[in-house]
Amino acid sequence: MTKTCTEPGAAVYPYAGQPTITNTSYVARLPRRFRGKELRWAVSACAPNSQTPRLQGASHPISCAASQTRPLRWRLPAPELRLPANNTSVNTVNSLRPSFTLRGSVTGAEYYVFCISKPGVTCPTVATNNSNTIVEKVQGRLHYRPTQDLTQFRDQTGHWTAAACNSVFWCMYQQTVRAVTITSRTPPARDPELAYHWAPIHYQDTAGNGKAEYITRFDYDGDWRALNNWDNLNRFPLRAYVYYSVSETDTHWFIAYGFFHPRDWASATLDFLHGNDQHEHENDMEGLLMIVRKDGTPYGQLEGMVTNALKDFYSYTPHGSRLKGDPGREALDGTLSMRLYAGSQHPITAQEAHGHGLKAWPHVAMDGRNFRGGDGLVYFPSRTQTETPAHKNDRHVKYQLIDFFAPVGPGIITRDPVTFVKRYFTNLGNFSEHYIRNPYRPW
Repeated sequence: MTKTCTEPGAAVYPYAGQPTITNTSYVARLPRRFRGKELRWAVSACAPNSQTPRLQGASHPISCAASQTRPLRWRLPAPELRLPANNTSVNTVNSLRPSFTLRGSVTGAEYYVFCISKPGVTCPTVATNNSNTIVEKVQGRLHYRPTQDLTQFRDQTGHWTAAACNSVFWCMYQQTVRAVTITSRTPPARDPELAYHWAPIHYQDTAGNGKAEYITRFDYDGDWRALNNWDNLNRFPLRAYVYYSVSETDTHWFIAYGFFHPRDWASATLDFLHGNDQHEHENDMEGLLMIVRKDGTPYGQLEGMVTNALKDFYSYTPHGSRLKGDPGREALDGTLSMRLYAGSQHPITAQEAHGHGLKAWPHVAMDGRNFRGGDGLVYFPSRTQTETPAHKNDRHVKYQLIDFFAPVGPGIITRDPVTFVKRYFTNLGNFSEHYIRNPYRPW
């Protein structure tokens, strides 16, 4: 009802065409437009009277006497909460500003109030920002994203709810609050940055004039012919490059690095001394795999490394890693050393001269911390520069990373790193075998 039942918008019962009301009680279905408003209602008693004009809608002339009006308030309903669901963890990127949404609008509501509070704290209806509660008013939309980080709720479980409000009834909160844990993560680095972050500082032992030990790219001589790389060794500069590729599961990144030498010159004499049947050959690629756990930071946490040395593989873990070897199958071969360079810790690797067997430093090509024979190269990763060693004892040569997938066919390390890691390590913890991406599959 409005102030008088003759005003536009008033609801008069019975409606035209409905039976006359003869009982002393009546259930009226109020229009939704009355929700959240202060109303007034009255009743009129009517009887036939042939002396009066016929009222509009009446079948015959009647006279009516109206009662005094009484107030009636139709309260606003509380809104329905949509997202986040109850007992969920909301992980946002680069901020602590998750979004909260309602299921639908509330008729009669002029605005909404969203509240995030610590358990046991009552939500007020006015804007609030303190250590226990955030309350903000939202008008014209059904979703809310905080204007500032909810640092007081970082990695904690809070409660969220919302209220429908208007100038008549103020605010009606949804009493069934929802528990939510608010966390934040930094977006992962792109593949080139991820590969650069964990790119090794690389020790390369040298022999002879040293050029056969220089790491470079397959097309260092300007062509893709594999049969002239040996002969061109002294004709072109051997700028330093290391190949890389990245595969990814739900829990880990697997970063493969490949070290190419145009010439493997393991001689028959050396083969005899080391008990190998390996002979010198053109085009030599040795590789390694870094196992990096995703931990919410851009670059994750390095857990282990497997290297390739001729016919064998060797596994290493840095200090603090949870990974363990399996003595009955593949025992760990040592500790992976790290070194601070360009603002971050990089693993240290090493390759021997001649056959270029690759292991963690100083487990190959070294007498203690020094090169066997006293000379060798030390390569450092660079985003922008590639250098040719000045001589075979150059201790600071910059190398660049280039995509390993496109130009060079992969080995088992890159094709299926999940299976490879399961073979060499135990105590893997939460370890997903579901690839999000792997550039080598299907093979």
